[in-house]
Amino acid sequence: MIETRWLESTPDKAALLGGIVDDVQRLLKQEVALAGREIRDEVTKAKVTAASMAGAACLAGFAAVFFLLGAIHWLQWLTELPLWACYLIAAGILGVATAVLFLQAKNKAKQIEMIPQTVETMKENIQWMQDQV
Repeated sequence: MIETRWLESTPDKAALLGGIVDDVQRLLKQEVALAGREIRDEVTKAKVTAASMAGAACLAGFAAVFFLLGAIHWLQWLTELPLWACYLIAAGILGVATAVLFLQAKNKAKQIEMIPQTVETMKENIQWMQDQV
């Protein structure tokens, strides 16, 4: 008799399953929204980094031009090399500086995560749900 009362008081299995499905759907929607937010945050970081690099490169370019013009003429005065040779030396120095700046920017770009942690969490949740079914 106790067993019968327990069976009568338990909710319908379909209702339980429906509740679980609703919860899973809500969880997945929240995970997708969170993933979208994380992606937007990473894109914003990438934009800020790119703008900073562009500004730094522009200012460095102006500074380098004025510095190199003075250095080229100073080198020509000091060594009595032809002015064209001094310009070639300066171009070589600029080439090395450009390579260093490019490598630094490349390393910064590697730090930007385009696949947020939420995507991994969603994959784990989907796997868990498949295992439960």
